[in-house]
Amino acid sequence: MKRFFLSLIMLTFISISAFSQNWTNANLRADGQYVLGGVEALYEKVTCGNEEYVLVKFINHNSTKVSVEWIDAVYENGGWTYEKNNTIKTLILQANQETEGQCNEQGILKIKISSIIDSPEKFEHYMVSGLNVKNI
Repeated sequence: MKRFFLSLIMLTFISISAFSQNWTNANLRADGQYVLGGVEALYEKVTCGNEEYVLVKFINHNSTKVSVEWIDAVYENGGWTYEKNNTIKTLILQANQETEGQCNEQGILKIKISSIIDSPEKFEHYMVSGLNVKNI
């Protein structure tokens, strides 16, 4: 009986953890579109350690492999601020693949907010600016 309750508690914890993420549509254009060429873009603002980050998630709804390219942008004070070097990021997504940034990993899907804007507390929204999707 004790083992049953322990298992039930663990299952509940795992279920809550799985649904605790709060993904938001990552605008692709001024009209709020967040799916382009069959690729959906989402983001989540998180704190990793003591720093504020944006984690990006891409979902390829295509039945083919695609390449996605974009520049990170943050909305603050009524306007968009783009990644300081306008560095184009590129990612390959397999058919029907979903991939997302992780707090405990480095990579192009984990963006330090202070690398784009000087005052992370002014962060309002994130955009995968100029998203380009190509079938490969």
